[in-house]
Amino acid sequence: MLSEMFYKLWDNGLIQLGVWETIYMTLIASAIAYAIGLPLGVVLTVTDDSGIHPVRWLNRALGLVVNFFRSIPFLILMVAMLPVAKLIVGKSLGNSAMIVMLVIAAAPYVARMVESSVKEVGAGVIEAAQSMGAGNFQIIWKVLLPEAKPSLILGAVISMVTILGYSAMASTIGGTGLGQIAIIYGHQRSNDDITWICVFLTVIIVQIIQEVGTHIARCTDKRAKKMMEERKMKKKITLILTLALVVLCFAACGKSEAPAATDAPAEASAAATEAPAELEKIIVGASSTPHAEILEQVKEALAAEGYALDIVVYDDYVLPNQALADGTLDANYFQHSPYLDSYNAANGTELVSAALIHYEPFGIYGKGIEDLSALAEGATILVPADDSNETRALFLLQQEGLITLPEDASAEVGVTTLDIVDNGGYDIQAVQADTVPAQLENSDKGTIAVINGNYALQAGLNAADALAVEDASGDAAQTYANIIACRKGEADSEKIQALVKALQTDAVRDYIAASYNGAVVAIF
Repeated sequence: MLSEMFYKLWDNGLIQLGVWETIYMTLIASAIAYAIGLPLGVVLTVTDDSGIHPVRWLNRALGLVVNFFRSIPFLILMVAMLPVAKLIVGKSLGNSAMIVMLVIAAAPYVARMVESSVKEVGAGVIEAAQSMGAGNFQIIWKVLLPEAKPSLILGAVISMVTILGYSAMASTIGGTGLGQIAIIYGHQRSNDDITWICVFLTVIIVQIIQEVGTHIARCTDKRAKKMMEERKMKKKITLILTLALVVLCFAACGKSEAPAATDAPAEASAAATEAPAELEKIIVGASSTPHAEILEQVKEALAAEGYALDIVVYDDYVLPNQALADGTLDANYFQHSPYLDSYNAANGTELVSAALIHYEPFGIYGKGIEDLSALAEGATILVPADDSNETRALFLLQQEGLITLPEDASAEVGVTTLDIVDNGGYDIQAVQADTVPAQLENSDKGTIAVINGNYALQAGLNAADALAVEDASGDAAQTYANIIACRKGEADSEKIQALVKALQTDAVRDYIAASYNGAVVAIF
């Protein structure tokens, strides 16, 4: 059964728009990447020691540049190229900026693909052209490229599919398309149907690119018939090997696993010889700031009670609850109750709040703007895209008179940018929560962003500099208080109660007040 969010996305045309944006970014980025990579690949081939015009220093220099960019993982390259995208197209968000990053990442890859294809042309063909007096340019234009055409086309197909994959990853830092929909509306809101629909649509796009490209390559290949025969033979061999592998797997599954049982006494003996642990371990998942920092302050107190606190840091809002539900963690400390409730409802889990610890007022921060009254029409407003925090951000924007939400909107039901009745003429973009500060830093002057308290702290933003904040004395402090979460039935266990007791102390309250300048407020 499809989720309500899917129908909302479909009715607003966002699924259809995501398909178009994915195709658009892939085609434009591929075209520009080939405009750069094709001549670069030809030059690498021609100037090679075995090329028709060897120029060692040029070949080495170009090869070094190509290898440098190819060696950088795409996610790291994207972050590094944000300022470059802004310099070229004037912004670091949206399709134009993502195309710049896709081209920078793909052009070196295309150059090597072209080099490989052109080097497949037989030396005899080149020598024949040279014997007839053809110059280097004529050989390139009339011999190398035409002879390598089928391979170049197949290489282009591989490159386009790679760029399509890059475009999905680009959604983590403000890119659009199916990747953005899958992450923001699928993964972060635990709507698996949306995630898989985006996967299915992406597979369809890839298949279309592959089939069209292969057909064109076949039509231009003089050796098409021979290739078809070889392909049929390969398919037969692959089918035979696959069937053989399946038979072997079934045979292996049917074998007795008795030897594993003989290892049990040895394992038991080894366990018996181990020294008993002095402290019982408590494993707690937390975001790095401020949650893990606060937990560090109670390690000694817990040790005095007989517990060793093991803190596992996460930079994701989904994984800590998954780890808690499957028993990997004893508790987690990163979320508020509305988010926990939405996660339970979406995933059928039974996680509960054991205690309220602190509150992080949401703030509106600006770039090159000192007052919300100076916000220009059409300005970009960035908000976190995860379920409850997007709701919270939109209510803060409405509180400041920037947008209008439906009259029946509530924190319990939740709202998204799709529910905005009047956006005030602003461009409101939902992006991954942990990237909002970086997006603001690389955005145009006059942009504002609603930022989670913990991410504001990590980015070095001071709550005192915010253009607007939630009232820490209001209902939001109780509604959005950060909690210690655990599995149902374990909130009163000795382990969890020891953790809560260690956190709800004057020493922790004083640490929070002294360390976070109002960005974090103890509420116990």
